[in-house]
Amino acid sequence: MEAAGNHQEVMILKEKYHVEGHAITLEIANEALESAFEKVKADVLQSIRDGLRNDTITLKALQVQIDKEKMLYTDQEKFEHLKKKYPALKDLQEKLGLDPEF
Repeated sequence: MEAAGNHQEVMILKEKYHVEGHAITLEIANEALESAFEKVKADVLQSIRDGLRNDTITLKALQVQIDKEKMLYTDQEKFEHLKKKYPALKDLQEKLGLDPEF
């Protein structure tokens, strides 16, 4: 699929999934991805069934809510976020006298 330029479909197939019995549930972030999933669902399901030699397998999509982080707009917000992620940046800022607003 990736070689054919179907990047959206490849992205969908890399999402989390859950298997319960013979049912595979794929987690999808929004409705736009769900329509792309419906386009490739039959091909993917047939590939899975052929590979596992099991015709009872089902495939469905479940739209899940993604936690949205606060968007970082200013240089100060970005720098504060990085300092939380990498505490050594705080030491460098103090030693070098860096000002992210400059």
